[in-house]
Amino acid sequence: MLTRGPEECRARRPDLIVLYPGLNDTRRVGGPEVPPQHSFESVRKTLGTLISELGQISPLVVLSAVPVDESRTSPFWGKWYFRMSDAATMAEVVAEVCRVTDTPHMPLFETWASRADLKDLLADGVHLNSAGHELLFQELTSFLCGLFTANQ
Repeated sequence: MLTRGPEECRARRPDLIVLYPGLNDTRRVGGPEVPPQHSFESVRKTLGTLISELGQISPLVVLSAVPVDESRTSPFWGKWYFRMSDAATMAEVVAEVCRVTDTPHMPLFETWASRADLKDLLADGVHLNSAGHELLFQELTSFLCGLFTANQ
């Protein structure tokens, strides 16, 4: 995202940027006990830089990733492992960076972690299916309406 995001947003000049960092940086390649692909400190630094650069282009809102269904992500595609604890840490990092940078943050992980129907919203344990995307759209629309109405 850091490589392509600012360049593509400058070219498109959006009225609003919705940044939705996923969990690829948290994947563990080769086994569940192998460290995540990227350290959370590097994610923190990269996200801070990305928010800074994108925020100079357009207003910005950041979403945390949704929780994972470990029963379908350990392993994922045979060699990757996505863990709920890593998703939770990633959500904390996103929230912290948003607090520090005073960036609006929609805490999906926090609000979706206790959903009884979470498994029904995920296509493969990591990515949303059509029902999950529909719910995300509804919640994001409500969040944005509340955010921009409050700032009028």
